Amino acid sequence: MGHTGLQAIVDGRVASSGSLNNVPARPFVLIRLHNAYRMSNIGKRDIAQVWCHDEPGDYMVVDEMMEHCREAIESIVGAGNLCAWEWIEDSVDLKDDDMHTVCRNARYQATSTTPERQ
Repeated sequence: MGHTGLQAIVDGRVASSGSLNNVPARPFVLIRLHNAYRMSNIGKRDIAQVWCHDEPGDYMVVDEMMEHCREAIESIVGAGNLCAWEWIEDSVDLKDDDMHTVCRNARYQATSTTPERQ
């Protein structure tokens, strides 16, 4: 969230996808965390989706935001039980009719060494 390049574009408009009551000013980033997945007895995997939104038109700002998000997430150093955050994939160019934006998303995986308790 504190990545300098990203903040220069979004000016603090980074939110959890479930926390919005209205459409933020553009451009903005939404983060959606998914449930943890148990990986045998070696640990667990958490998935995060990062959605980058901007004014309809071209995807240049969205692409720049995606790059900054990837830099920020992949620079997280493992500590404690966290091993690493890794990029999984980027989406194709999308259009969000509810938000009236163009957008793309990326999925990331966090791997930890602590098995999830059942």
